[in-house]
Amino acid sequence: LNASVQMLIELRNYNIGRVNAGYPPIKIGIGLNTGNLMLGTIGGKNRMDGTVISDSVNIASRLESLTKELFIPLIVSDSVVQKLQNKEKFSLREIDDVVMRGKSQSILIYECFDSDEPSLKEAKLKNQKQYNLALTEFRNKKYARAKELFIECERNCPEDSILFIYIN
Repeated sequence: LNASVQMLIELRNYNIGRVNAGYPPIKIGIGLNTGNLMLGTIGGKNRMDGTVISDSVNIASRLESLTKELFIPLIVSDSVVQKLQNKEKFSLREIDDVVMRGKSQSILIYECFDSDEPSLKEAKLKNQKQYNLALTEFRNKKYARAKELFIECERNCPEDSILFIYIN
């Protein structure tokens, strides 16, 4: 998780130079999951490839795809969050329980927003309590109240794409 946050911060700094040189910024999405996997090397005399296969790898890939749909750069599964020894060090917030393609059980996913611009990160942290309350209301099917709370959060942080998704 530390490495992912640092990659996104470095990319943000790199993009400043790209934009100043007239090039479009580069965007990436990172999905983190943890679990068992099989690691192998295949190939022949002139070419070798390493690969990994497992359900855990597939989930990480699906999380990476979700970054494009949710417009956030770093999505983390609950299995990663549960294994963090220093969870309070990170700026994390629940997004939702999602069912991945080909799965029957949902997994809880989080946004890690430590790599956001400082003003956006600060606004999300300021909204955290209100956001959690709105999310609870949403999960309790109190949609009108949840929408009111999400709209209040949006007033403080209009750039927050997750709020836009919940409001709509």
